[in-house]
Amino acid sequence: GYLLLKVGAFPDVYQATTERHLKNEDEQSGLITVEKMASSFPGWGYSHAYNARLLLKLGRELEARDAARFAIHLPLWTLDDSLSEIAKIAGYQEVESLKKMFRGLSLDPRDSEVAQGKAVEQVALDRAAYVLDRVVAEDDDKRWSREVKEELAALYGIARLPEIAKFVSL
Repeated sequence: GYLLLKVGAFPDVYQATTERHLKNEDEQSGLITVEKMASSFPGWGYSHAYNARLLLKLGRELEARDAARFAIHLPLWTLDDSLSEIAKIAGYQEVESLKKMFRGLSLDPRDSEVAQGKAVEQVALDRAAYVLDRVVAEDDDKRWSREVKEELAALYGIARLPEIAKFVSL
């Protein structure tokens, strides 16, 4: 409790607090804590994936499905969990269709968005995010290949973020 109240919110502290509540057979406090965790990190998939796993463990399948679906709609690189397992909780019959979707999003040059007036830099950042999602979804040994790093570096260069471009190309 001290860290959460005096220092700040950290997902692992919320998780430990949730586990402590469950160990003490206080399911309601555990659920409240994990909900607070998810709301404290709204754009971070990990807290929603953890929430989904907890809800499933407690026999709350529909709520678990919804939490897992929400987690998958956030940047996959924030998931810190198995996409296959979270997709299964979310009710997807096969993960391959998800992988195809993320691959397609990452390969789309999004020229129409630029033509409609969206800044080239923003489109490059969006594309970089999709590349990161693709890397997480592919889940193979080649996912952080030299080609992927170069692709990300080029996109961050277009986005006028040369320091990040240099970092990812290392």
